[in-house]
Amino acid sequence: MAIVGGKQNHVVAEIKFLRTQHAGSVLVLEGRDDLRFWRSRCHHSRQLIDGNGKPNVILGLRRLDEIGFEGVLGVVDGNHDYLADIPLGSNNLVATDAHDLECMLCRSSALDSVLAEHGDHEKIGRFGRAHGEVRTALLDRGLVFGRVRWAVRELQPSWRLPALRRFVDEKSWVVDEDGLIETTASMNEAMSAAVLRRRVADLPRADPWHVVHAVTTCWRYCESASEMCSATCRRQWA
Repeated sequence: MAIVGGKQNHVVAEIKFLRTQHAGSVLVLEGRDDLRFWRSRCHHSRQLIDGNGKPNVILGLRRLDEIGFEGVLGVVDGNHDYLADIPLGSNNLVATDAHDLECMLCRSSALDSVLAEHGDHEKIGRFGRAHGEVRTALLDRGLVFGRVRWAVRELQPSWRLPALRRFVDEKSWVVDEDGLIETTASMNEAMSAAVLRRRVADLPRADPWHVVHAVTTCWRYCESASEMCSATCRRQWA
């Protein structure tokens, strides 16, 4: 199975050129990490293309639809488009059924397999007695950041959160939500902490796996703090 590198705004041109050499189907993905994941999960006859970002994949597939070009499927992360009810705009585009690929992996049995193969079962047991099941603990803490990020995007779509590690006590796993909100608001003169806190409280109910963002970010510092897994396990999630 060949991997064809994509360049920004060149998705359509690449696929047209590829079709001169390949009559089979084409899978267009957001980036290199997606290519690595899907490489071993696709039939060898399918060609994979790096679309260099979600907007390029969506725009490219829409343009191909306009000219009636067949045999191409785009796969993108759901991201906050799901929460905002933004349609993909093409029957040849599909989105992850969680916020992103990393969230899908954490929600699946892949996390159980990594813990079972590389984790310290005694430490995992102690963690479970103190904090509950690992996946649930990750999700609960990830939701604090996810809901603040969601509220911020509603106010200013381009705004980003501060570094997250500083708001988690690596020994107790307690998340400093007030500190997160105060710091996020202080980075933006147009947003007060009171306004942001109210927006977070007023957010509607939603699938938590669409609210959290790359739960593996939470996993990277939490597993290091709890020492549940070996260095081998950490490499698995890096």
